[in-house]
Amino acid sequence: MKTPLRIIKYQNTIIEKQCKRCGKKFQQERHRKGYCDNCILERRKEFRPKTKHICVVCGKEFYPIGGYLKQKCCSKKCKNKLQSIWGTRKKGRHYPDLQRAEKRICPICNKEFKAIKDITGRFGGIKIKKQRYCSHKCYMKSRLETTPEKLMREFLDKEKIFYKQEYKIGSYWIDFYIPNMNLCIEVDGNYWHSFEKQKNRDKKKNEYLRKKGYSLLRIDEKENFGKEILNCWEKFTGKKAVKISK
Repeated sequence: MKTPLRIIKYQNTIIEKQCKRCGKKFQQERHRKGYCDNCILERRKEFRPKTKHICVVCGKEFYPIGGYLKQKCCSKKCKNKLQSIWGTRKKGRHYPDLQRAEKRICPICNKEFKAIKDITGRFGGIKIKKQRYCSHKCYMKSRLETTPEKLMREFLDKEKIFYKQEYKIGSYWIDFYIPNMNLCIEVDGNYWHSFEKQKNRDKKKNEYLRKKGYSLLRIDEKENFGKEILNCWEKFTGKKAVKISK
């Protein structure tokens, strides 16, 4: 196996240097200054400004690290609190307060999970939000069915056809997917699918599914289980379809 070109370029830039401060030999990129890691930290302390800053969270006096004059917090803990107030805090499982998150049970899959996406507003935030589901997949399954989707599900159950509801293919969610026929069924409502933005998104979804080799059947709410749809359905399944009264 050949070494990728980007790795070869990176290896060529690393050369052996001698530290200008302590005289220690070490390896570093060609464009970097000739100081080892320990000497870089010491130089930062030397160039640290003489004036102290006041932490905006706890009010403690501190010297900004590395001469960073815009530093507002004295520690990482205070920085996390400030980001929680502003709503710009990064999500991650390695934070201690997220490890202490409340444990809940997902109502869809009955799986126990930690509610790390809760917004409590205890640090001055306005929003208060509780995480109910363990994943986005369970959230999609929990969505209320529209009337056309309910009629489609009843029709498939009556015909005893195996299907998967709210099935994900790539970055798109499909209303119904029948694995035996490799068929995707989309039930479109009159209101939501009348917007131009949604029509363009539906076209992109159609092109994506056809490129992946899936068969697609779209049913509009206004012509739900009409004669045209029944004929189209019979071509896919080979069975005679029965109209369901609303």
